[in-house]
Amino acid sequence: MEVPCNILPHLYFANAIPSPEEVALIQRNNEWLQGLISYYESYLQWNMSALSVVRQVPPEVLGEIFQHTVGLAPLGEDGRKQVIDLCLVSKGWYDAALSCHQLWNRVSVEASLLSFNRVTAWLGRAGTVPTTLEVVANEECDDAIEPDSQLENPELLRLLSQGLHLDNLSLSFPDPECFESMVDALESFEPLSDSTSPRPWDTVRVLTLNFCDDWYDSTSPEDTPFLKVPKTITSLQLRLPLCFWISRDYSAMGPVLHLPPYVAENLTTFTISGDWDVHHLLGLLTHCTNLQELTIDHDSHDLANLHGEREEACLGHIRSLNISLPQLHTLRLRRTSFYIFPFLQLLDMPSLINLDLEFHDVRSMTMDALLNFAPLFADFLQTPRKLGRQLRYLRLADAFICSSVLGIFEDLTRLTHLVLDNNDCQIEPTGDLFQALQAQKEENPTRPCFPRLKILELHRLPPTFDFLSLSEYLRICKPQLKELVVSYDIFLEPSEFAGYYVGVGNMKARSGTLVHIYRCAKS
Repeated sequence: MEVPCNILPHLYFANAIPSPEEVALIQRNNEWLQGLISYYESYLQWNMSALSVVRQVPPEVLGEIFQHTVGLAPLGEDGRKQVIDLCLVSKGWYDAALSCHQLWNRVSVEASLLSFNRVTAWLGRAGTVPTTLEVVANEECDDAIEPDSQLENPELLRLLSQGLHLDNLSLSFPDPECFESMVDALESFEPLSDSTSPRPWDTVRVLTLNFCDDWYDSTSPEDTPFLKVPKTITSLQLRLPLCFWISRDYSAMGPVLHLPPYVAENLTTFTISGDWDVHHLLGLLTHCTNLQELTIDHDSHDLANLHGEREEACLGHIRSLNISLPQLHTLRLRRTSFYIFPFLQLLDMPSLINLDLEFHDVRSMTMDALLNFAPLFADFLQTPRKLGRQLRYLRLADAFICSSVLGIFEDLTRLTHLVLDNNDCQIEPTGDLFQALQAQKEENPTRPCFPRLKILELHRLPPTFDFLSLSEYLRICKPQLKELVVSYDIFLEPSEFAGYYVGVGNMKARSGTLVHIYRCAKS
C-alpha cells in the first residue's frame, strides 16, 4: 500500500518545524490511522480465528477432550455444571458435547436433592452407553440420619421402578434393614402401566452397597438381605461398617455374612471393603465359581495379633470351606497385612496371573514384623500350583524388600509387568535393589530374575534413589524392556530433576524403549 505523502510534503521530506495548525492536522491524521490499524488488526484476528486449528477439530475429538476434562467418576453438581458450561461456549461445542454420550451416562446426587425428572433428562442423553447412578447420603452416616427420608425417597423409588435402564447403581445405607425396607417399598411401588420393559432395578449389572453403621444379618442364610439384590448382578461392591459397630457376636467362627449361591455364582467381579476378620470376608467366596476379578480392601491391623488357637481356628474354618476360584485371573489387596498370606494360600486359584498387593505403611512396623514379609510371600507363591511361575503382572506397594526377596523374584519366570510403589528396600550390602539384581545375574546367569519383563514401573521413589544403578541394570540385564515409568514422591528443584534424565539418556536413544519420568506432589 502506498503511503500518502502529499498532505504536508515539506514536513515529510524536510526538517521544517510544523505550525500549530499543521500539528493539529497531523494529530487528527494519527488518530484516524490508529483507528484504521485497530480495525484491520481486529479484522485480521477474525480471519485467523476462522482458520484456527481448534475449529477444525472433529466433534468426536472435542467430545473426548471434554470427557477427560470432567473425569470418569459419576458427576456431582459441580461436574454437571462444568458440562453445561462447555455446552454454552458455542453451538459447535454444544453439538460436540451432546454427541459424546459418555458425558451424560453417570450421575452422583445427594438423596435429598434427588429429582426423577432431572436424572432421567440427564441420563436420557447417554444413548446406548451403560449408565451409572450414585445416590449418596447428605452427611456422614450416623444415628441422626432418618432412613425413611433418604432411602425410601419416592424419587429414588420412582427412578428404580419407572426410570431409564440402569447398568451401575450405588446406594448407601445405615444397616441391612434399611436396604431391605427400600427393596420392600420398591416392590409396592407401581410401575408404569404401559411399559413392557423391566424395571431399572431389574437391569442393574454393577451394584455398590455401602453400609455405614451396623450389621444385623441373620444367622440363617434364608434371611440374608442379599436375597433382595437383583438377579442380573454380575459385579458387586460391598462396603461393610467398622467391626466396632457390629451388634452381634462378630467373633464367632460361623459366617456373619451370607451370600446366596445364585448371587455368588453370577459374579465375575467382587470388591469387599471392611476391617472384619479375614475368615468372614473370605467366607463370602464359597460359591463364587465364575469370579474373574477380586478386590479385598482389608483395612485391619488385627491379623498381626492373630496367634495360637484363634489363628488355627480361623485357618481351619477357611480350609473347611474348600474355596475354589477356577476362573479368577486378577487379585487385588488394599490396606492389608503381610499376615493375610496364610489365609490366601488356602484358596484354589489356578488361573491367577495378575497380583496387586498394597499393604499398610511399612514405616510404622517393627523390624521383626517387616522381616516376616519375605517368608510369608514366598509360602503363598509356593502353593501346590506354584502361583509365582504363572504370574504375568505383579504390583507391590508399601512392602518391605530385603535380600531374601531376591529368591522369590527368581521364580517369577513369566512376569512381563512389574510395579514397585513406595517400597522400603534394604538390600545388603549397598541397600540398592538393582545392584543386587545385577549381582544375582552375575552369580547365576542361567536363572536371572524377571527374564521376560517388558514393562517396569517405579513410583514414589525417594530423592536419593540411584538412577544410574537402575540404568546399568537395565542395560546389562534387560535388553528386551519396552517401557520404563518412574515417578517421585516429592517435588524436586527443576535443576535436580533434570539430572535424573542423564541416568536413562542411553535408554531413550535405544530403539524400542519408551521412558516416562515425572514428579508428583507428596501425598
